[in-house]
Amino acid sequence: MITLSLIFSIFFHSLLSLGSYKGKLIDASFQWNSDIPFNQIEKTIKKSDTNLQVGIFINNAYKNTEKISKILSNLKSSKQFFWGTPKYFMEPDAFENISSAKLVKEIDNYHFKFVSEIMYRHTDKINGTKHLTGERYFNPLNIKSVELIDTLSKLKKPIPIFIHWEFYKWKEDIESFSFLFKKFPNQVFIINHLGFGFPSQVEFILKNNQNVYFTISKRLRKFELFSNSKISQGPPLLEASKLNLDWKKIFITYPDRFLFAIDAHKPFMYDSYKHEIKNYRFFLGHLPFAIAEKIAYKNAKKLFNLKE
Repeated sequence: MITLSLIFSIFFHSLLSLGSYKGKLIDASFQWNSDIPFNQIEKTIKKSDTNLQVGIFINNAYKNTEKISKILSNLKSSKQFFWGTPKYFMEPDAFENISSAKLVKEIDNYHFKFVSEIMYRHTDKINGTKHLTGERYFNPLNIKSVELIDTLSKLKKPIPIFIHWEFYKWKEDIESFSFLFKKFPNQVFIINHLGFGFPSQVEFILKNNQNVYFTISKRLRKFELFSNSKISQGPPLLEASKLNLDWKKIFITYPDRFLFAIDAHKPFMYDSYKHEIKNYRFFLGHLPFAIAEKIAYKNAKKLFNLKE
């Protein structure tokens, strides 16, 4: 039986789709848990959107490098996918275990388009690994970090580096990260999730660092998965189905510095991938079309040097 609630749901989502962005998308960050067969990931992505290209990397590479090496030797190339380095730098001790030379060799051998995220500051989440300190943290100015970035910045063709830096300890972090960005002006950095920060913080970084970009992943609504519910976070992109005006101002002022991404990294996120893409198309529909296009795919295409 068709209920009134079902009728309303169909009508509501039809309205949303009318105002949605309908052009090309490049998801800059899709994390493949290699315990799941890759053909399942392919099916998930192909079923989700027919006008979609995906930046993908292996996210369970930490302390599993032998298995990962075998997987890398069999990477599948496709017009729908472009690859980043495996996610080696999950924990601080990874900087001791993974050599810069190994990473550079893999970048060269497999033609990676980006370095997957370095976890500099990441508070514990409800459904993730728990730490005695309540977070992962690695000082970006630690000698191992600086040596790594220095090596990557000197590649013949440097590729963007994703970093995970959440802004909940902004006053403690801003000086060291600003120093890192300025020390390597020719190296592109991409901060995930808008740092879970406030528009004013994002704007400060954009204004002062031409080599820093942001993904808009996990920011449509308030993020509810911090283990510590008191962790500060900026407003979501959408409030009551409308675009937050402070965020809109920044997107219009800096349209070339944002990338669409969903950052799916667990099976339940793969299951909801199609739905999230629809939500982001709705969000992009709130922006002038030329700006929506840049965030949706044009910025990523340029940044990752992608061909049609």
